[in-house]
Amino acid sequence: MNKKENLLGRISSLSINRYRIIYLGMALLIIMGVYFYQILPRESKPEVVFPKIKVNTNFVGASPADVESLVTNKLEAVLSGIDDIEFLTSSSLAGRSEIQIDFYPEVNIDDKVNEVNQAVLAVRDLPEEAEAPSIKVSTTANRAFMVLSLSGDLLPSELKDAADIMMDELLSINGVNDVKISGERIPEIRITIDPARLAEFNLTVDDLLQAVRIRHKDTPSGDAILDGLHYYIRVLGAYTNLDEIKRTLIPLPGGGSRFLKDLAIVEETYKPRTNYSRRSVNLDTENAAMKSAITLSLYRDGGTDIIGPSLEVKEIINNLDDGLFPEDLDVLIIQDDAVSVQEDLDAVLGNAISGLLIVVLVLFLFLGLKEALITALIIPFSLFIAFMGMNSVGMTFNTMTLLAMIIALGLLVDNAIVVMENVAIFREKGLSRIQAAKEGTAEVAPSILAATLTTMAAFIPIAFMGGRIGLIISVIPLTIIFIIGASLIIALSVTPTLSSRLLSRKTGHKEPRKFSLVRELI
Repeated sequence: MNKKENLLGRISSLSINRYRIIYLGMALLIIMGVYFYQILPRESKPEVVFPKIKVNTNFVGASPADVESLVTNKLEAVLSGIDDIEFLTSSSLAGRSEIQIDFYPEVNIDDKVNEVNQAVLAVRDLPEEAEAPSIKVSTTANRAFMVLSLSGDLLPSELKDAADIMMDELLSINGVNDVKISGERIPEIRITIDPARLAEFNLTVDDLLQAVRIRHKDTPSGDAILDGLHYYIRVLGAYTNLDEIKRTLIPLPGGGSRFLKDLAIVEETYKPRTNYSRRSVNLDTENAAMKSAITLSLYRDGGTDIIGPSLEVKEIINNLDDGLFPEDLDVLIIQDDAVSVQEDLDAVLGNAISGLLIVVLVLFLFLGLKEALITALIIPFSLFIAFMGMNSVGMTFNTMTLLAMIIALGLLVDNAIVVMENVAIFREKGLSRIQAAKEGTAEVAPSILAATLTTMAAFIPIAFMGGRIGLIISVIPLTIIFIIGASLIIALSVTPTLSSRLLSRKTGHKEPRKFSLVRELI
């Protein structure tokens, strides 16, 4: 037994000699493992989110055709030359140009933001009336994780105001990246012009538009210093009610003026609907009906937690009577992915616990009770280290990472079994439990290191596989690599330390139990 110890053997011996430090490390590992497990984002399956950059340009008063030719086409010409673009889509609306660039997931989005910014700055012949293009990065998941329906005995404008307040509350939740609204009725002031009346006074539509625009604005009028205080003066001229619009004076070509209401019908109404949202109420009664509603769809950043934001949304809904919302507002959750995610995770976690118990039972049948418990401890401690590794690379806790953990259950105990069995062999040779732990671990340490590295190497190509499929399945080999690597650390430190302290002090050949199911079978 005087063979020179290898490096791994010396590390194991140091762990055995400094067992109190190992105990402290185990306690810290438990605390950190539980903490990282709690903060690990949860979702049903890993979602590959393609980073997007949106370039929006406001061009107030321009028609869609003018926006297309004067803004959108010019920006598209320079943006389409950027590398790593998956899709480039654009929309030219009245008064607004919208361009969205979808990149491949593996790109560095910060570099792409700089490239887009440089490309936009290179376009110098945009119309003076157009605002400077705004650039916004989006990593929002493609599918809403939660959908709410707002309804109640409220006017359309009241329901819209309540929806706007609800949107502000939802966007304040950590993890909610965007909230999209549909089904709302947007109020507007509609001016219906009578062509005969305009012709009678020799007026055109542009005359009316110009008069309304001049009247509907606040005008800066300089500043003044009074009693040592600096005041900025602004003449308020924007409309505040419908009657002011009706009483707008329209100058006549021949002199004089007329009120706008004398030349056109001015009314408060709603913009034409582009989408509808309805909800059934009182289905179990004679008063069953379909009622107008507003739908709010909640989106999150890809790879972020889904359960926490869902709970916060439900808390907001449960506190509707806090005075912030109308009393008659009714909010219904019509989709909540967090429920199915939690069910999926609970089902897979239950299977993982069952697998763990089976592994412990098999170890007990082959090794005995103490040996089985010491060997089985490698499972939770390896998982704790894996949770820290998963957090460090931005992985989530989902059905695929749980599947990887179940696959790794049978692999991660191999190292501890080899160490424990070799320790038992040295004890049968008459060595004390401490010396047996040192000698037994040192002898097999190089072998289990080689076996572990070859197993990990088999998963590395899959972990770094390119393309969309690679991005989706890479979480499985990465999780297995984390767990197997952690099992090597535990097998060379914790397992021999516990063996040297907890196994029986008796040495020499150990008589088999009077009844052993395994011995009877083999």
